[in-house]
Amino acid sequence: MTNASVLYIANARMPTEKAHGLQIANMCRALAEHGMDVTLVVPKRKNPIQEDAFRYYGIEPSFQIRYIWSWDLIGSLGVIGFWIQQITFSFSAWRACRNFSAQDSVFSRDIFAAWLLSFGKRKVIFEMHRYPERFVGMWKRLLRRMNGIVSTNQWKAEKIERVMGYPKERIRVLPNGFDSSMFSAHQSQTKLREVLQLPPNQTIVLYTGHLYDWKGAHVLADAARFATNILFVFVGGTPQDIERFKKEYRHTPNILLVGHRPHREIPKYLHSADILVLPNSAKSHESQFSTSPIKLFEYLAAAKPIVASDLPSIHEILGDTNAVFVEPDNPGELAKGILHLIGQSDLAQRMAQANKVLSASYTWDRRAGAIMEWIQRL
Repeated sequence: MTNASVLYIANARMPTEKAHGLQIANMCRALAEHGMDVTLVVPKRKNPIQEDAFRYYGIEPSFQIRYIWSWDLIGSLGVIGFWIQQITFSFSAWRACRNFSAQDSVFSRDIFAAWLLSFGKRKVIFEMHRYPERFVGMWKRLLRRMNGIVSTNQWKAEKIERVMGYPKERIRVLPNGFDSSMFSAHQSQTKLREVLQLPPNQTIVLYTGHLYDWKGAHVLADAARFATNILFVFVGGTPQDIERFKKEYRHTPNILLVGHRPHREIPKYLHSADILVLPNSAKSHESQFSTSPIKLFEYLAAAKPIVASDLPSIHEILGDTNAVFVEPDNPGELAKGILHLIGQSDLAQRMAQANKVLSASYTWDRRAGAIMEWIQRL
């Protein structure tokens, strides 16, 4: 155990229905469980979610959350509103952190706040989730101030070193993860389908997450037309996206749109399925190279066979023993991959077992432990 303190700076609406909020909450929880004194600093913003952040994410209040002022013009002035909010939050975070000890480390996924806080005696660690394709010169100068950088995949780490000129020895590659406590025990598939009101005997292919194009949700929905005896279940999406989906696929009866569910319910849906799908699009640079999707690690933890897009970002985690890989953005090929796996029960079983073993390497707890030890060595 240690008395070390961490200020986790995140310019994010909390709680949020988006995946980054889940990642932030779980990392703060896991760092706190490793004995660190964690304070999450986030902007006080307009939020349609009224639920307490700890309850929303289903975690114990093991760390503090401090909400600070920013000029919340996001959604009202376009890109100008975004930058006003970004700049005001960064300066507000800098002012707020003056009240904390200079011995506290700063961990942030917000580069401007991290840069401001680097002008002091604290260690500042930046966590990069998206690689910047523009303003490379500006990013080089900002990153130069960081004591260390956490990259969520190897592709970004190599770009940070090669293009940004950042020292390799101060880069740590740590993909995202999952909460192992949510997958420690579960009811039988039969019981779960009864609870979730899913058909007991039909083959179920399931996807969790937003219905964005770059995540390939439409490709999976189009694939349903090639496998009409299978039920394709989508768990997630905003009300607006769900309505668009319903209109677009109103003539595809084997699609079920569950909508957004509390995250604590996601393992039930994963365990109720026969096959889990990661249909990321190759048309998105982020999807193809830099993403580290939380759903991937939860799919592994559910010990289910996976069908996934054949992309470099996915291959960083999965191999041929973990998934059937298919051509991205091709509904017919995706359907073939699903049908192939359904017809190969031995392969599906071996894959499920391999995925359960692999999942043990990607818990939030292990990730937090690695970050804590690394910060102390910097």
